[in-house]
Formats: sequence, structure tokens, C-alpha cells
Amino acid sequence: MGREIVRLNKSARFLLPLVAHHNVFRPMYIQGLVNTYIELPNILYIESSIDSKHVWEMTPTLLEIIPTKHNTLLFKCKIPEQYQPDVDNFITGRYSKFSKQAKEIICTRNNGGKRGYEETREYKILYKMPDLKQTLEERLGVKLGTEAELFSIPNMEDELYEEREGVAV
Repeated sequence: MGREIVRLNKSARFLLPLVAHHNVFRPMYIQGLVNTYIELPNILYIESSIDSKHVWEMTPTLLEIIPTKHNTLLFKCKIPEQYQPDVDNFITGRYSKFSKQAKEIICTRNNGGKRGYEETREYKILYKMPDLKQTLEERLGVKLGTEAELFSIPNMEDELYEEREGVAV
């Protein structure tokens, strides 16, 4: 019997770096991370195994640690107020409209804390790089306009925290 593979949602890629401790790099690849969930307007839940509790309990905006019925923990974190416009842009899929600071944090932390992140997927999405646009146009068989974002709008059913099977406490 194999372990079920959970596909991380988009908030793990774009919002988790904004709340994670500044010494946590590549947060969406931390062993034990189950997923992240948004509670509007400004809460991010990090669901993780108990084994990786030490990583998330040092999150500076941590409000509460909630045990679940599935032997995981929910780390309830407040998204800093300065990133509220970025959260709004995330919800509507306007990744290129993220603030310069948010873009840098997302790219740096998802690249292991290293500069030279211009070849990362996040950078190409946030800065609407022509090579990614060309790849998407070829894959989709359409010409994308200048206003087109290069990543799909988040499916809020996957992103929003709700009392549901697998997440409910």
C-alpha cells in the first residue's frame, strides 16, 4: 500500500514563503508539509506532520497550533498586513501584480535562499517572462495577450480552509 501523493496547492508556492520564518527555505518542499489553506481575509493554515513541528512553530506570525483528527497539525498564521494586496492579487490570479518585496521573498525562499533565481518557475510566472509565455502559447496553441498571466487562477476550493474531511480538527 503506497502513500497517497498530495499535490500542493498554489498558496503553498506563493503565500507560504510570505509567512514562513526567514530561515526556512524551500518551504513547499519541507518534509511533512501536507498543504496550506487560506482563511480570508488574512490567515494561512499550514498543515504538517507532527514530525516537522519544529519548522513551523518558529513562524513569526503564528497564532495557534491546532491538532487534527488525522495526526497532523494546523499552524494558524496571520499573513502580515503589508502583503494583503498580494493576497488579493493571488486570489484573482494576478501574480505579476505582486509587490516587488513579495516577489523577491517568494523567489528567494523557493530557490533555497539563493540569488540567481531568474530561471525558477516562480520568477517566470511573477515577472511574465517571454520564454514561459512562448512555451505556454505553443502548448495551448493560442497567442496570449500582453495582459495575460502565465499561471492559472487558483481554484479556491483547493485553497480555502474549511472544516472538511482530511483537514477538519
